[in-house]
Amino acid sequence: MTDTANTSPQLRVVSGNSFQKPTADSPIRVIYVMGAGRSGSTALEAMLGDHEDVVAVGELNNVFSKRWQEDVHCSCGALTLQCSVWRDVQQRFCEITGLKSFHDHWEAHTKYEEFKPRSLGIPQWMRLTYAEKIGGPDVREWQARNYAVYQAVADVTGKRVIVDSTKTPIRGRVLCMTPGLDVRLVHLIRDVRGVAWSRQKAYRKNPALGLNKDNEPVPIWRSVAYWTVMNTLSSMVRTRYEDCPSLLVRYEDYTRQPLAEFARISEVVGLDYGPIAERLVAGQPVRPQHTSAGNPVRMLGAIKLSPDFEWMQKLPEADRNACWRLAGLMMRAYGYEKHPQVDQSVLGPRVQSVWDQIRAEQPSALIEERKAA
Repeated sequence: MTDTANTSPQLRVVSGNSFQKPTADSPIRVIYVMGAGRSGSTALEAMLGDHEDVVAVGELNNVFSKRWQEDVHCSCGALTLQCSVWRDVQQRFCEITGLKSFHDHWEAHTKYEEFKPRSLGIPQWMRLTYAEKIGGPDVREWQARNYAVYQAVADVTGKRVIVDSTKTPIRGRVLCMTPGLDVRLVHLIRDVRGVAWSRQKAYRKNPALGLNKDNEPVPIWRSVAYWTVMNTLSSMVRTRYEDCPSLLVRYEDYTRQPLAEFARISEVVGLDYGPIAERLVAGQPVRPQHTSAGNPVRMLGAIKLSPDFEWMQKLPEADRNACWRLAGLMMRAYGYEKHPQVDQSVLGPRVQSVWDQIRAEQPSALIEERKAA
């Protein structure tokens, strides 16, 4: 794969502040990872959360759902509301807002933010446009509650920098609209063929393993449509809110060139990730602490830098061609090629995908790997 990080206009970096250690008086800084799912966001979030001044919380928008209250596990192994950190975060949120639980914010959350795969978040995007233009007391209350979630996390953990890997550009836009937050946007993208291959794998629900619902295989065309919309909207958020420092990171770059990519990330988020990148290169793992919701890799205890290019060996040629026909122009804009070249060493037996690790540790979680119709 050709490295186009310095030539493609899509890969520009919008500079952030120089490295500054957050203080108790600093605005709450949110490093928001957005883009399509199955792009390596949970691993990237864990790496960003390994910084001493940072706490990584997973997909934070899930805290408002009833499912989160009942059967979602924290990466520490406990159910979220049996985890002392998340129990205290919800209590602090309630103290700030006067609500009885996170779930009491569900109605406003679904109105403006809930991402539904079939609609691809378009209705919520339009409502946000209206809310941003018109405003009003309801909108201000909704924004205040959004801020309160991050304030509660900061108050309980003592960290003023929070990594949120919710991924939906809708949520990214919401954060940019929320007064008081210092938002840094990381648009993470992966080759659509890698995303499509990952979404063709099926697993049974297993909450203790981080699988909160059955995952059925997704047809190629639907994965491409999802990838296209998510990355288009993510680019629109970056363009619309230029006052929020941002950059685009390719999965293929941060997993194979971590020193260079984490230097770029450091510039935008205002923290030095050089030492963490060096440890990753040396083969040392990072360990998620209290990540709530996200890819099951967060439940494995330790995450190492391990590029996953399984799709190059296993995705049928017909499916690869379909991906390129449907998304080739957009892929080229992000620096991808129809026939990528990759160092064969990353295709060797040392590389193990997240889902391979899940299968190895919990074989019962696998339904059956089968091609989607």
